[in-house]
Amino acid sequence: MRRHLSIILLLWITVGCKNEVDVIHTPDIESVHLSLGNPTNAKADSTSADNYLMLKDEYALSYNRNKRHTNCVAWELSKEWIGGSDRQDNFRPDPALSTGWYRVVTSDYTNSGFDRGHLCPSADRTKTDEAYAATFLMTNIIQQAPQLNRESWAQLEEFSRNLAQKGFRLFIIAGTYGPQARGAPE
Repeated sequence: MRRHLSIILLLWITVGCKNEVDVIHTPDIESVHLSLGNPTNAKADSTSADNYLMLKDEYALSYNRNKRHTNCVAWELSKEWIGGSDRQDNFRPDPALSTGWYRVVTSDYTNSGFDRGHLCPSADRTKTDEAYAATFLMTNIIQQAPQLNRESWAQLEEFSRNLAQKGFRLFIIAGTYGPQARGAPE
């Protein structure tokens, strides 16, 4: 098994909430989370194995079958997404992946030295238990260095949630960079 650190590449964009942003509609794609467009031009066709579009109510993502991790996740953040659900820690494989594709499991991270880091943060989806649980699907998780995950990344997430609580509407795209995600057997 290769041990490569995937570095998180982040594009953080803020749009004022007072002016509604029109959702950009592309053929076959309608999602508020793709209001800024489809950053990787992912296709919702399982033959697009390196750039497979998965639309969820809580976020949209581009999945890479060969690297066995997500290319990027896009989501809208506003105060309407934030509520009082309690942390669930129910990390699990994503059943929406195509049949025959490897599904990363939480034990793939055991003794790796990396955290299971959320791309779309769980605290950004606390309005309902279902929305919160969706952030624990392993397609929304990437290996993160503990210091990055628990400090810098956590501070950026908190800053964004504070903006959302003040009435701003944010559109965020978080992606990964690196040759291979840790964990999935080859």
